[in-house]
Amino acid sequence: MRTAVVVMSKIPQPGFTKTRLNTVLTGQESADFHLACLKDICSAIKMSGLPGYIYYAAPDEALFPTPHSIEADLWGWSYEDRAYFKMYPQQGADLGERLYHAAREILNDYEAVLLLGSDMPEITPELIWEAQANLSNSEITIGPALDGGYYLLGIKQASPYIFQNIPWGTAEVFNITLQRIRTNLIRYSVLPPKMDIDTWDDLKTFCIGSQTDEDNSIRYLAAYKMATALVTKYSAPRKGV
Repeated sequence: MRTAVVVMSKIPQPGFTKTRLNTVLTGQESADFHLACLKDICSAIKMSGLPGYIYYAAPDEALFPTPHSIEADLWGWSYEDRAYFKMYPQQGADLGERLYHAAREILNDYEAVLLLGSDMPEITPELIWEAQANLSNSEITIGPALDGGYYLLGIKQASPYIFQNIPWGTAEVFNITLQRIRTNLIRYSVLPPKMDIDTWDDLKTFCIGSQTDEDNSIRYLAAYKMATALVTKYSAPRKGV
């Protein structure tokens, strides 16, 4: 089955991306951590061998004039990375519209699309292959996130009901989406639950998770190395305290 992988991502610019981490981190540190997550996710996509696409969201045009400096080093990518991934701007008023638009465009050329966020660096080639394989026997595959959202949505048809009137950013996203799928009697499969990283507590939990990582795969992630450094930095006692 001809399948493409789409990463939905903000441009990793300080003050625009991963702002919920700014309760502890600086804007630059939050943007750098976003870059590390993207590096891990995109590495997994490349290793899977499936075509990769980035659909990006940019800040307000007054702050970030067009063109969106895609060729600049905002993404921290090598030449090979830039050559592998095709990039398009997101279109739509909310995340649902943006996902729907990206899915429709990709499904013009492919039989299936896997839609990923940019907050879950533990995406692996094996997980991507599992999602693709699931679509051989189901119309939709979905990966629940521990915060109530989802980190992956694989579909063979862009149906509006999957994306419309979803309370994005809440703990009900996965349950409501799954209810819509069941109501429409669509065959579906569910991937293993995973944790995405949005908050400082998520970042600390991500570091702790490596202690139960049997094959040490987490420790090799760029996001893990940066998370460990940041947690160490901000957890260390301050001088004079």
